[in-house]
Amino acid sequence: MYKRKGKLLKDENVDELIIVSDDEQSYQISHIGAFIWNKLDGETNKDSISHQLAEVGNIEVEKSKDITEQALDRMLECDLVQQL
Repeated sequence: MYKRKGKLLKDENVDELIIVSDDEQSYQISHIGAFIWNKLDGETNKDSISHQLAEVGNIEVEKSKDITEQALDRMLECDLVQQL
């Protein structure tokens, strides 16, 4: 399980999403990344997130699992999530 850290900001002028970490570092994130990050509530497992992404994105579950795993790895590197 993972729990998101930081806060998500949206710049309406350029349709850009940014996550600001707890130590005030800013990271631009895709809409898919933001979808995944928003699901990280400490209770939802990554398989559930992958299935939700597959349904919403109309993609195969295996592809959504790869996308979710890559996003989580990158978010961990940037300290934007906490592994529980």
